[in-house]
Order: sequence, then C-alpha cells, then structure tokens
Amino acid sequence: MAFLVIGLYVPFLRQLFSFSFLHPIDLAICLGGGAIALLWFEQLKFLNRPQRVNQSKSKKPMQENL
Repeated sequence: MAFLVIGLYVPFLRQLFSFSFLHPIDLAICLGGGAIALLWFEQLKFLNRPQRVNQSKSKKPMQENL
C-alpha cells in the first residue's frame, strides 16, 4: 500500500510509471468498490457455511447391546 501511495503521489515516480494524479473522488470510488466487494464475499461465505447440529440436544444417548 505504501509503494502504491509513493508511486502515485511522488512526481518523479508518477512520471516514470506514466501514472496520473488521483483525485479524492477517484479514491472514494476505489475504496467504495473494494468495501462492497468485501461485504459481498463475506455475506456469501456466511450464507454457504454448513449448519452445525448440536448433537447433545438432538439425539438421545445410545444404549449398547452386549
């Protein structure tokens, strides 16, 4: 992240890599898109995780036949 900031905002490096200056609205769009993608994938992970069954409450103890 630090290298990206240095590359974008140090004039010599910006010219060397042919980058242009990012305005605050450009940064807000990038951060907003990243946040939306992060929330979307976290929601998918939450919805697709397997449901745990508490076995101590759902089943009666098994009796052994000897």
